[in-house]
Amino acid sequence: MMAWISLLLLCVHSAIGLSHTVIWTHCPTNCSCGADGTSSSLSFDCQARRSVDREQLADQLDLLLSSNRTHGHLTSLSITNTPLTQLPRSICRLTTLTQLHLDCNRLTRLPDNCLSKLSNLVLFSAHDNAIETLQDGVLDGLTKLQYLDLSRNTISSIGLSVFATSSNLSSLFTIKLSENNLTSLEPWIYDRGIIGSFQRRVTINLTDNKISKFTNKIGFRPGMCHRKIPYAYVFLKNNNIKHFSDIYNGWRLTITQLVGCYKIEDGVLNIQFFVAGNNIVCDCVTYPFYRSAAMQNLPHGFPLSVNCSLTDPRTGKSNIVNGFDTDPNMFVCELSKRCPTGCICVHRPHNATLHVYCSNRGLTVLPLELPSCQTVARSTSWTFPTTDFFVAWNIETTSSTRPFWTSATAVSTISQTGKKLPKYRT
Repeated sequence: MMAWISLLLLCVHSAIGLSHTVIWTHCPTNCSCGADGTSSSLSFDCQARRSVDREQLADQLDLLLSSNRTHGHLTSLSITNTPLTQLPRSICRLTTLTQLHLDCNRLTRLPDNCLSKLSNLVLFSAHDNAIETLQDGVLDGLTKLQYLDLSRNTISSIGLSVFATSSNLSSLFTIKLSENNLTSLEPWIYDRGIIGSFQRRVTINLTDNKISKFTNKIGFRPGMCHRKIPYAYVFLKNNNIKHFSDIYNGWRLTITQLVGCYKIEDGVLNIQFFVAGNNIVCDCVTYPFYRSAAMQNLPHGFPLSVNCSLTDPRTGKSNIVNGFDTDPNMFVCELSKRCPTGCICVHRPHNATLHVYCSNRGLTVLPLELPSCQTVARSTSWTFPTTDFFVAWNIETTSSTRPFWTSATAVSTISQTGKKLPKYRT
């Protein structure tokens, strides 16, 4: 009996040895290869050698990956540091794969009708390549996919349905798209986030792109948050976002609708946006976000902290502040059109005023023109302070199409402090 057991073990050992022999015999030229004892895991690393021929490598990989020793048995495949610009088509037939690593190659595109066939895929990584776009359908139907890493490519566009609910990526909890060339973002964040929970949030990393614009071509509807809310960590660090309001405005959300997409549990929000490194500004554009009734009347315990850069237009000095704790009079925008040369014109929405600072000009007469009242929407009063004088008047009787001062004599009140002006022009 022992003899038969010994013979059986010898046969198993010989089969394993044969598997290794086949793999190493077909190892691509100038590359190193690795495998486990059952041929369920293979790795190829060409170590970025210049001597590796791209076409020869593709042919050798296709030959090996089509072998009976690998086809139908392989669960993990790694091809790294090669000159490949396209995926070997043999990979598309490896339907038993659960992990696919294609890192540090020169891939420019993921093929159509390929990855979507790998229905058992749990992890897919192709970071440090030259992929330019993610086209619709490229990941469709990968219901088991949990982890996707496409960081450090040159991706500049993502198809509208790639991450939509219709793609059926029902297990995808980690998406890494950092260090690409994205300039705009669709609200597929919602579609991904609704598979999460407070216990397990979806992580979406878009750090170090060039995102400045938020669009809604996929037709996201605000009412969706009444049925399901998203649970996600969204990393938008080091992009080109100027206003936090650009996000919800671009996605066609009102502030009230935005608040409806949030939920709090034990002091923690269901979805969090991390936007450090964007130089988000506190100005007249973001003023409605910070001062809206919807934001001011949030439930007790709702964490109100969205930092922005507050700049004094007269000195140019900036500070990072929490916009919700900042004096609303500090939210201003500098206006350049029709502002007198050498002066600084500032719109302050909190009291609907225009301030014109000309302290270094030594003016003895008022300028002929100022920024029009259409520029400062529905302002009811304007101020003109300098170190020498201060004048305030009602502008309801003025016309934005006429020289600004032509109706100054018709205003109800003109008050003056400091040094008296000799005259004003009409």
